[in-house]
Amino acid sequence: MSQSYDISNLKPFSTIDIETIEYKGYQIPVLISFTQNNKSKLFIIDYNKLKFNLKNKIINKEILEEVVSEMWEKFYNYIVNDNSEDIEIIF
Repeated sequence: MSQSYDISNLKPFSTIDIETIEYKGYQIPVLISFTQNNKSKLFIIDYNKLKFNLKNKIINKEILEEVVSEMWEKFYNYIVNDNSEDIEIIF
């Protein structure tokens, strides 16, 4: 049996997806995708700042923390300050 729904009264919603890479057993966030209504935005770590020591195959921890924090800060600022949509935010 098929049901029909009146979708005209539905409130818009947003989705967030976090992409990670695994390094020595740790999941490192490298990209946040945000979709709301008909628009999408990507927040990506700054690979130019992230330096890999290929000889020792280690990641500089301070640089890693900096680029991940910057990515999250850009995302947070976008949804709180730059987003033109009137949305409710739940953290």
